[in-house]
Order: sequence, then structure tokens, then C-alpha cells
Amino acid sequence: MKNKKEILRKAKLYVIVDKDICPHKNIEKVVSDIIKGGAQMIQYRDKSSSDKDFLKNTLRIKKITSSRKIPLIINDRVDIAKLIDAEGVHLGEDDLPPDFARRILGKNKMIGVTIRNLKQAKAEEKKGADYLGLGPVFHTTSKKTEKIIGVSLVKEVQNKIKIPVFPIGGINVENIEKLTQIGCTRVCVLSAVLCSKNPLKAAENLLHKLTQV
Repeated sequence: MKNKKEILRKAKLYVIVDKDICPHKNIEKVVSDIIKGGAQMIQYRDKSSSDKDFLKNTLRIKKITSSRKIPLIINDRVDIAKLIDAEGVHLGEDDLPPDFARRILGKNKMIGVTIRNLKQAKAEEKKGADYLGLGPVFHTTSKKTEKIIGVSLVKEVQNKIKIPVFPIGGINVENIEKLTQIGCTRVCVLSAVLCSKNPLKAAENLLHKLTQV
């Protein structure tokens, strides 16, 4: 697989696969369809499974992503990411700081961090994050959030941060143009693809909008 900077530079559509939100029973087929639809990065998130089941699920998904040469990012669990040799980890506000995660995973793995404002973005970039997830941009049903950040903040952060920024939160095919109009070329989505009746087509439609920028 290409080096992480090259992967992140080219990545436009980053899809989170959340086991607890996915309405489709066969999660492996969903992952396969999302990749066929054009997703260039996959994140696996699972807040409810036991460690044993979490590991089992990630190993099954890793087989698919590896065969398609698509990077797999593990949400929160630095230990699992290390164990299965995933391409990276995504960290929330209550998880390990990226500089500590780096000590465990090494310099070649991707480390992403969720942020809500420019101050946090600058701090996490300084700590060694490879990319940032910025949001929630719009209202979202997949997570309880206090308030949305809006499109204007996305533009400000993109202009002042050197590492890739993936807007996230409530992004779908109807509102994605609000982001592409400010020059945004990458997004991270969950429900818009995962909860669609046709995840493959949903991914295709979003990627099409992003490639028109």
C-alpha cells in the first residue's frame, strides 16, 4: 500500500462503518459494496462488542480492505489497530493523545483525531495527527451533539491547517455541495452511505459530487 501521505492526499470519500448503526445484517458485504462504490478509506467503529467480537469483526473486515488495497482505520482501539496491523486509528477527545498513540503504532501508521474548532485543530496537528475529522458540520442522527459547527468553520480550518481535514457530521448527497462550493474536496460520512438501502450507489453519488470540484 502507498505511504500514508499519498493515501490521505488522494482520499476524497472516507466512510465510517459503525456496527451499532448499520441496518444491514451482512457487514462484510456492506464494506465490499462501499469500496466498490468508491470509498478510499474505511473506518470501523464498534462501541458495544466484547473485545473478542471486536477483534473477530475487524479481522474479517481487514481481509476485504487489504484485498482491495483500501486502508482500514480502527476507531478508538489503538491496541486492536496494532494487533491486526491496520493502517491507522481514529481518536476521539477522550482517547489516547496522538503522540502517545504514535509510540504504539509507529511513524508509518495514520492517526486521525476528532476536533470541533481551530484551536483544537492546531493543537492536534502539533501533537502529530496525520489528519483531522472536523464536525459536526450539519445535524446528524448518528451521534448526540450539542451544536453544529457550520460550513464557514470548515473553510477557516482548511485554510489554516496543513494536514488533511475531513468534514464530518450529517453530510449527504443533498447538502454536500455546500462544502464543495467552498473548495472542500474530501468528506467523512456514516449514515448517508451505511444506512442507505444501496450503500454502493450512495458512495458513488457522493464521490461523483466530490470529483466535480
